[in-house]
Amino acid sequence: DGYPPEECSEGSFSVSGSTSCTPCPAGHQCESAASSSMSECRLGYYSLSGVMNCTECGSGRACPFKNGSSICDCVAGEYAVSGSTSCLVCGSGTYSSSSRSTSCTTCDAGEACPYVNGTSISVCLSGYYSLSGWTSCLKCSAGTYSPSSGSDECFVCAEGQHSTNGSSSCSWCSNGYYSGRNSESCSICSAGTIGHVPAGDNCTYCPEGTYSGAGETLCHACNEGYYSEEGWDNCTLCPAGMYCADGYPPEECSEGSFSVSGFTSCTP
Repeated sequence: DGYPPEECSEGSFSVSGSTSCTPCPAGHQCESAASSSMSECRLGYYSLSGVMNCTECGSGRACPFKNGSSICDCVAGEYAVSGSTSCLVCGSGTYSSSSRSTSCTTCDAGEACPYVNGTSISVCLSGYYSLSGWTSCLKCSAGTYSPSSGSDECFVCAEGQHSTNGSSSCSWCSNGYYSGRNSESCSICSAGTIGHVPAGDNCTYCPEGTYSGAGETLCHACNEGYYSEEGWDNCTLCPAGMYCADGYPPEECSEGSFSVSGFTSCTP
């Protein structure tokens, strides 16, 4: 109406000869109140109608549209850095337990994190273990064990011990049995040998003049007139013409002497 000029209100602009001011449109950045020059907001930025500058989307939020519509907070199990157009789901073995998270937390070793929203996190029981970033705990394999909860490793059973899957300790082999390291089960000592007490990783041969059956821990002396070699499971009658002292292998009678079967000495 020909009145003197008045400044455009904040967030609007006009060009020469205008009778009114125009609000800066949503999704755009306007250069100045005296220019119609404008540029579209970059991805991850937005502006509302009547705002001259674009604003970066805040961390933990998603800004899918440049006009500022549908801005939302990331929920538990999601995250976003500043300038994001969408929220990202936490990867397997990580989680975010609150809304507007900017990052995800890696599951600790010795724990299981099955859900990305941080629910149902559990500590591994004894006999189980997990490494960092695992979604579940695994049983210790046979021949190993974990003695306490929250373990990130399993320990190997020593010689003379054994364990099954998911064990919290190792068990000693029974007398007359043996095992090597990392064993699931024990083996019986064969006849002619004896086991150690406590058990070890091998069995010992019975010496000359003794014998044993399978699974024993003591060697038995041969009866008088009988003999055995090292590692035998029984004793044999000493043959005629020879003698067997204290169960040792037979030796020939000297010239001018004799013996019959089962003798421990020769007779002139």
